[in-house]
Amino acid sequence: MNKMFKISSIVAAVAVSGMLVGCGSSTKDSGVKKPVEPETPVVDVRQCTFTKTASVEVGKDFDATKMITVLDGNKKAVKAAFDGKVDTKKAGTYPVKVSSADCKNTQTVVVTVVEPVVVPSQPSTSIPMPD
Repeated sequence: MNKMFKISSIVAAVAVSGMLVGCGSSTKDSGVKKPVEPETPVVDVRQCTFTKTASVEVGKDFDATKMITVLDGNKKAVKAAFDGKVDTKKAGTYPVKVSSADCKNTQTVVVTVVEPVVVPSQPSTSIPMPD
């Protein structure tokens, strides 16, 4: 009977230690997933975005610095250089190459010179009041 007691004690000890796996500090993976901290996105500040198109009416002044914007990867405006001619005396499309020392990319912006829209005057719709 003494042997039986020893075997029962060993089986009980193994069973208890099996229940304790994962409790306390163990070097084994408990299977519980730890929350993952979101990674801070890496923003390439040298990859810029540009105004895609711009338009101006015939006869009006075209100022590229006011009509074309360049934003760095942090969405902050940066200084730009413009290469291209826009003839505001003649309707049409004109390519303007835009670049910046703060950007690694360039873009050609299409500037459209349009005829002014003339809105016809409407006849008066007032109704005369009786005397």
